[in-house]
Amino acid sequence: MLATLGMPRTGRGVDTVGMALHGSRTLDASALLAVLGGWLPAVLEREGRWLCVKSADGGRYVHVGAAMGRFVGRHPAELVGATDADIFDATTASALRAADLTALGQAEVLASEHRIEHQGVRADFAVLRQVVAGPDDQRYLCSVWTDLGPERRRQQQLDAALSQIEQQQQSHGRMERELAERALNELASGLHR
Repeated sequence: MLATLGMPRTGRGVDTVGMALHGSRTLDASALLAVLGGWLPAVLEREGRWLCVKSADGGRYVHVGAAMGRFVGRHPAELVGATDADIFDATTASALRAADLTALGQAEVLASEHRIEHQGVRADFAVLRQVVAGPDDQRYLCSVWTDLGPERRRQQQLDAALSQIEQQQQSHGRMERELAERALNELASGLHR
């Protein structure tokens, strides 16, 4: 079962705020992006995510977000019509194509993670993929990419801070024990003041 990009009927004409993954009218990817006016890609990018849309037939990009363009060092318009094999090394392209084919074969959203090294930069991504039906039975593979780097860096900083707190607590506990032992020894020896 495919999700369908559509507009719910409101009785008031086209309701662009009411965009849903079900409805009565289908839109192709370019019409969907025109309706959204760049809003959805901008919101996703602000949250550190990328929106990409590929044709299901050959895996060619029909929409590429600016963040992906920056990552690969090319303008997003240059990437429209390209495949992953045109952009990435063979190993990466093969892994991405395998995930795409898996997503194309199921009705649910496919979640996967990918480590991509491109032009000396390594990044880890969580990717959600969903097949979406367009007009005339055209199928698109929509994907939302999340760069895991910032989250992992925050987690490393948090782990380091927690480790430092634990070390300070252990040190404080040792000092308390040493002071208590010293006080007991002084009492026992009669050397206290």
